[in-house]
Amino acid sequence: MASEIIMPKLGETMEEGLILKWHKEEGEEVRKGEVLFEVETDKVAMEVEATESGILKKILVKEGEKVPVFTPIAIIASPDEVSQEEGRVLASPRAKALAKELGIDISMVKGSGPGGRITEMDVRRFAEEMKEEVKATPLARKLAEQYEIPLSDLKGTGPGGRITKEDVERAVAERAEERARIVELSGMRRTIAERMSLSKRTIPHFYLTVEVDMEEIVRMREQIMPDMERMFGVKVSYNDIVVKAVAFALKLNPTINAHFEEGKVKQIEAINVGIAVAVEGGLVVPVIKDADRKPLSELAKEIRTLVEKARTGMLRIEDVSGGTFTVSNLGMYGVDEFSAIINPPQVAILAVGAITKRPLVVEGQVLPRHMATFTLSCDHRAVDGVQGATFLKDLKLLLEKPHLLITV
Repeated sequence: MASEIIMPKLGETMEEGLILKWHKEEGEEVRKGEVLFEVETDKVAMEVEATESGILKKILVKEGEKVPVFTPIAIIASPDEVSQEEGRVLASPRAKALAKELGIDISMVKGSGPGGRITEMDVRRFAEEMKEEVKATPLARKLAEQYEIPLSDLKGTGPGGRITKEDVERAVAERAEERARIVELSGMRRTIAERMSLSKRTIPHFYLTVEVDMEEIVRMREQIMPDMERMFGVKVSYNDIVVKAVAFALKLNPTINAHFEEGKVKQIEAINVGIAVAVEGGLVVPVIKDADRKPLSELAKEIRTLVEKARTGMLRIEDVSGGTFTVSNLGMYGVDEFSAIINPPQVAILAVGAITKRPLVVEGQVLPRHMATFTLSCDHRAVDGVQGATFLKDLKLLLEKPHLLITV
């Protein structure tokens, strides 16, 4: 018996999905457990496996199309089944009834619904186009067909209102100009826009900034990196050390490691640090679970793995869920200082700037030192100034005296 494959709900916040790629073509055999298609959710791109075996009889939602969760996207049938769906025009019952009433061959109508399904409005539009015999020169008709421009949309400037070649070319140029101005948002980018707008609109942000002397961090990294790479097979980055310090500072300041939900502050025991990673089409935040309990070498390996998965679109829902605090580092892009927007329901986010050499007074002498600027964005509903300042004070101490990190 033929069965429908639906757009799965791959997370609590997922409302729709974008088909990125089908791994099977119509008529191909599908085995249960094989990757059938790739979908982009509001957070990540994921591979989805077939839940049953059979023949992929029909793809209802093509690559690049977006549909709500639980919408049918394909039909799978057993190999020996003669599908009654093949050759049948996909159309709503109201569209079929209207086409029959108007004497229209519904197979001639182009559908605008999900999977090319013909709607009642498609039938009405087709009927109107059939009713109006548009006057146009043969060359104008040929050009309009080539560029898929309905002649009924054009105003003719020729004798008697006839549509000319120039009228079609003008419409083509206008359409190209409109397309050049409009950039469609990906599902990920649209979700980011919505969440960040909601964050700034509903969360009273305040910002605290400190400058940190990174000289000892730079020296320590240079000393331990060769041995760490030889013994553990991983290069430790400055960001890895920052995440380690952040995790320890959160342990000392549990009020920052919290969520604000339904008017209440929920302090969370687990310290799960999210790392903002730029990917094509947006930003994802893979999460290092229990970051405070992991040694630096293990932390560095896990960060490498998650960043690679993020950039290759292989993150799973569990990789981006459960974050209690986020670190956004733009230092590698040469940004000295910035303020980040809180990722709700978290109550704070840390913005990390570039490590640059600046003059600093050390024991009465002005010396060139490696410095970096750290800015903490806080939700004033859950965090007050002293709590945020204490977190930054502890973080600054850990980074300026990195030997303290060896104890955790």
